[in-house]
Amino acid sequence: MKDKYTNQAQQNVSGARSNPFEELHNAFAAAEQSTPGISDVFVKELFRRVAPHVSRERRMHGIMDRLKV
Repeated sequence: MKDKYTNQAQQNVSGARSNPFEELHNAFAAAEQSTPGISDVFVKELFRRVAPHVSRERRMHGIMDRLKV
């Protein structure tokens, strides 16, 4: 999916080519730098809302461990 959309980068207001995945990565990096751990909180909240049956603490820790690079 990333490769599909990377090649179809959109143009922003200034006319420069913009990569939405790079922008999202940069936004998360900046948020994580200013508030360490905020990305984990965001992903946990996302799972709680999208898949409430997965939000049990033990199961959530397993999922979060697999997501970390």
